[in-house]
Amino acid sequence: MPSTTFTVRPNAGFSLADLPNLQPGDNLHIKGLQNLRNGGDVREPNLSSMRLNRLHLAWDRNTNSTNSAEEVLGALRPHRDLTGFRLSGYRGMNIPNWMTDISILGRLVDVKLMNCINCSQLPPLERVLRIEGVEMLSQLSKLSIQSIPQFELPSLPSVKEVYVGGETEEDIDHEASFLRDIAGKMPNLKELMIDAFHQLTVLPNELSSLRSLEELYIIDCNKLESIPNNVFYGLISLRILSFVICHSLNSLPQSVTTLTSLQRLIIHYCPELILPANMNMLNSLREVSIMGGDRRRGIYNGLEDIPLLQNLSLRDFPSLRSLPDWLGDTLSLQELEISKFPKLTSLPDNFDQLENLQKLCIDRCPRLVNRLARRTGEDWYKIAHVPILSLRLESDVVHPINEEEYSNSDNELDMEVDEP
Repeated sequence: MPSTTFTVRPNAGFSLADLPNLQPGDNLHIKGLQNLRNGGDVREPNLSSMRLNRLHLAWDRNTNSTNSAEEVLGALRPHRDLTGFRLSGYRGMNIPNWMTDISILGRLVDVKLMNCINCSQLPPLERVLRIEGVEMLSQLSKLSIQSIPQFELPSLPSVKEVYVGGETEEDIDHEASFLRDIAGKMPNLKELMIDAFHQLTVLPNELSSLRSLEELYIIDCNKLESIPNNVFYGLISLRILSFVICHSLNSLPQSVTTLTSLQRLIIHYCPELILPANMNMLNSLREVSIMGGDRRRGIYNGLEDIPLLQNLSLRDFPSLRSLPDWLGDTLSLQELEISKFPKLTSLPDNFDQLENLQKLCIDRCPRLVNRLARRTGEDWYKIAHVPILSLRLESDVVHPINEEEYSNSDNELDMEVDEP
């Protein structure tokens, strides 16, 4: 749907008359709301007269005005057909009445709060969710919160996806308790993304109660050191497990091998992390991506035990000179990406035994590429059987395998050398 962004200028006020091209069903982003002195600066016609689809109200995150923000937000009541609402930089402590009105917010399915660090309420709280026997926000499925709020979450059984980010000093004492709150109040959660929890050292045991959780992403949690064994025992539906930039995490508990639904494992820039033993119990695991690090030990430990691994991506290991011999014995492998191994000179001797390998991408491995020249390279025989090949000496972007970049005829080789 069409989207319009409007920036409020100082001393100019705001009215829908400022947006002559805005149409019913459009998305609207209003920035610079700190430039409105009070609710009187919101002129007629106002937002309630326009059937918007999504509305984003944004204050500059550096503003400190509390009272004026509350007045302005109160004057920006939207039309009742709103399906998506985003509030960012709001410094008020309270929310206006329209944010607890079932006739206005009853159709919301997506709510995002960003940097609302003074707010003591969540729109709408559990005590106002039920009016005349009708549950408000019963269709709310996605919630995004940037900077941990100073309130207790209500029960939100309809929520399926949650993103929560902690970026400010105020978040330090609340990270673990907020995760416990999520686990207790959103029992049907399917996707959880935890981003920039810089003081979190241990995942709370309460996450094990999320038996419907299918995707768990943990990003930029540099002080995370351990995951209790109990956490994974309860995550019986987990399909995707991702750790990105968790520099202090050195191991996963043995209980990770009980994740019988796990299909995809992502470990990016976690230089100390080593996989546990008994990875052979993960019969559903098909895809593994490991990126970043300069370790000589532990990087491959456990991968050889995954019984039905089909897609393996290894990227950005500047000091490693060789790949393990067991790679050639992984007969289930169908797609393999090897990227940014500048010192890698050869593939395992038994690499030609990978009869099921359909796609091979080798990117920025200059010493290796020289040995894989079509028909003339001394190691060409190791990859000649692979239907879809891509060899790249240089690339500006590391990206996943894209089927459109490959030829698929008589073992054609797509040889690319980017111009400097």
